[in-house]
Amino acid sequence: MAGWWSPPGERGTVSSPSSRAVFPSAVSAVEAAGECQLALAAEAWPESVVLRVRMGLHTGEAHVQDGDYVDHAPINRCARVKAAGHGGQVLVTKATSDLAGHGLGSGFGLKRLGEFRLRDLAQPELIYQLTHASLRAEFPPIRTLAERTGNLPLQVSSFIGRERELQQTAAALGEARVVTLTGVGGVGKTRLALQAAAEVAPRFADGAWLCELAPVRDPAGVDDAVAAVFSVTAQAGQGTREALVESLRSKELLLVLDNCEHLLEGAAALAGVLARSCERLVILATSREALGIDGERLVPVPALELPGADADLSTISEAEAVRLFAERAAEVKPGFAVTTGNATAVAAVVRRLDGIALAIELAAARIPAMTPAELARRLERSFAVLGTGRRGAVARQQTLRAAIDWSFQLLGEPEQALLARLAVFAGGCTLEAVEAVCSGDGIDPDAAFELLAALVARSLVVAEEKGPGTRYRLLETIRQYGQEHLGQYGESERWRARHASYYAGLLTQVREDAHDPNPEVFWAVRLSAERDNLLTAWSWAIGTGNVGTAFAILAGFAPVEVRTTYPLVLAGEAALELPGAAAHPGYPLALAVSAVFASTRMDVTGAEELCRRAAEASARQATPDWRVEATVCAARTNIATTTGAFADAARFAEQAAGIARAGGDLADAAVELTIAAGCHLLIGHAPAAVPLATEALALARQIGAPALIASGLLAVGVAVAGTDPDQARACLRESRELSTMLGYQSAIDLVWATTIAFFVGDHAATLELGRGAIRGLQWAGRFRMAPVLYMISGALLTSRPDAAAIIQGAAETYGAESPMFARPTSAVTAALGEERAQELRARGAGMDWDQAIAYTLSQTAVGL
Repeated sequence: MAGWWSPPGERGTVSSPSSRAVFPSAVSAVEAAGECQLALAAEAWPESVVLRVRMGLHTGEAHVQDGDYVDHAPINRCARVKAAGHGGQVLVTKATSDLAGHGLGSGFGLKRLGEFRLRDLAQPELIYQLTHASLRAEFPPIRTLAERTGNLPLQVSSFIGRERELQQTAAALGEARVVTLTGVGGVGKTRLALQAAAEVAPRFADGAWLCELAPVRDPAGVDDAVAAVFSVTAQAGQGTREALVESLRSKELLLVLDNCEHLLEGAAALAGVLARSCERLVILATSREALGIDGERLVPVPALELPGADADLSTISEAEAVRLFAERAAEVKPGFAVTTGNATAVAAVVRRLDGIALAIELAAARIPAMTPAELARRLERSFAVLGTGRRGAVARQQTLRAAIDWSFQLLGEPEQALLARLAVFAGGCTLEAVEAVCSGDGIDPDAAFELLAALVARSLVVAEEKGPGTRYRLLETIRQYGQEHLGQYGESERWRARHASYYAGLLTQVREDAHDPNPEVFWAVRLSAERDNLLTAWSWAIGTGNVGTAFAILAGFAPVEVRTTYPLVLAGEAALELPGAAAHPGYPLALAVSAVFASTRMDVTGAEELCRRAAEASARQATPDWRVEATVCAARTNIATTTGAFADAARFAEQAAGIARAGGDLADAAVELTIAAGCHLLIGHAPAAVPLATEALALARQIGAPALIASGLLAVGVAVAGTDPDQARACLRESRELSTMLGYQSAIDLVWATTIAFFVGDHAATLELGRGAIRGLQWAGRFRMAPVLYMISGALLTSRPDAAAIIQGAAETYGAESPMFARPTSAVTAALGEERAQELRARGAGMDWDQAIAYTLSQTAVGL
């Protein structure tokens, strides 16, 4: 008989090494452990000193050779049992319990805790706890393997109320082999089942497993659905049910069968067979009615607790239904709370919904668009339209699909049409987009807003404030419902085409207002919100072979101002392969923009080939488009920067600036001049950079474009940082003030800002601005990342030299080394030594893109 004990080293305790003792009998060992715990508990310890000792006992045969134990298996098992306990707790294995359980005296007893998997033990161990009237009885769950098996999903929302039902379910699962939660649709059976399963999962050595039956349509498919959960495949001549029984017969697990009501025959048949054949398997089912099999224990799930009609604020706030409504409303409208002013209305809402959880959550989602009082009144009117005020009528609506059906059927035909058409948008939209895309065929453009407002009022559309503007979006479940509705009437392609056509011209449209000195919403901010819509339009164009739409989207990215301010990279080559692409008049420009995208992805060979094809295609046109030549120069600037040919990059950028100026696009000329200035800085030619940056700023001021002025200021600041740091700081400050006014700063501007901070020796600002640049550059192309990584490396050198070397190694992967960053590179070598620096740089160079970004961001966070 072996025993281990040790203070666990918990907070407020004294820790010391473990001790081991061997006893001639199990009874003497268990009683000795108990007497020891009693003595420790009775000791008058000094103030603030608490000694809690955990003990483990196991019985096994001792094998001794030359005075030492040669079989350590019983001792190791005992040690693992001890390690699972808490201070003041005595744990006993089944082997010891079998020998000592009925022979214990002095008031000692054993309580069965259950079977657990312990570290380094191949098989689960049945554990008991030593009990005594003078010893602590309740402890946290014992420490078992962290990796519990099962597939229960993690819940992302809080679980409200249901304490009584949780206790009932947990108790039933300990007493019956099949437990069914019953109740009306939407009452919360699934959520309760998942919560209960998660709480009792430690009882089951083989975990808790969920099988969702809602997608299954045929009762005969229940067996296959459960088999899929456990990856069970029937052998030749064997049925699926037989294979399941064979696989699960020896398992100790909890199986949750969710949504059985439409598959009662199949679910009941399988549950009955498993209950009879797998003695350690327990089933928890959810259904609107009982499975009707022998041994089934029913746990009715009632509606959430409701406040009385004359309840005060405190009573209303504490009711389960109100707590659920308040918490879910606060999730969509931060700051929402039940107050004296709205408590009566909230109580009316949850009472009108009969405490049905799903209905309450759907109602709470409406709070951003209406007050509780408005919601309560609308619910009253809606039920009146149904022709009945009976509470049972509400309950029958409360599956999610039925709830949406119910809401949809209450709408007039124009509202129904608009709701369905809104499903073509991804990530929301503006009112202007709704009017342009969804009007016609029963919807007057001038009436679109009133219809949209009506949908917001019914919580079918979510209205969100984005700066001074409002965006409208559908909940995803409602969006899917709308897509199905369009599909049923054969209208999907028509409205998707309208959507794609609108967003194909959006880039060009918004740039017309790009230089408004007092924009309501800066154009790049708006485009940032439209990223999903642009990608959806692009996917539709490629998927349907619509060359015109695809080329229109690409043409929108031709201005360098758009590409650098709103860096969305598309796979342009996909459009070039569409039927009829080569004959389209937009083909040369599409080739050139695709070359820019390829160069941004650091595909040097592909970009060069696309540049060649673009130039040839443009030359074949009767009137060549100057934008093609300028865009090709921009792509070659990127290629040269990637390969370290910075002088060539500067030349191409200056050439692009001249072409843009000749074409009348002073904005693009200003942007290309800032790029040219940056290229000169990369080769250490600050004197050549200053006039280019100064000219870029002058053009921006001439145009009166705040965003371009902010960029020009940064370019000047970087160019003069080495000779006039005060002017550089002033440029940075003024630029950031402009960006704050606009509510936007491009990734490229963040690179410039980081550079100024680095050059003037502000390491904290370098790290802070560099973090923002990294996040932005994840969309803007990896070749621009290298300078940022070099600068972050330099800022970390003093405090974290190892990290600085690793980040430098990553920088070398994403861009050619520049004389501009020679000093931080040599400084790392000087600080660490050549051998150590090279070793760490190699580690950085071996990181993939995601690893390099994650590591750099983590190190900058520590550095700040």
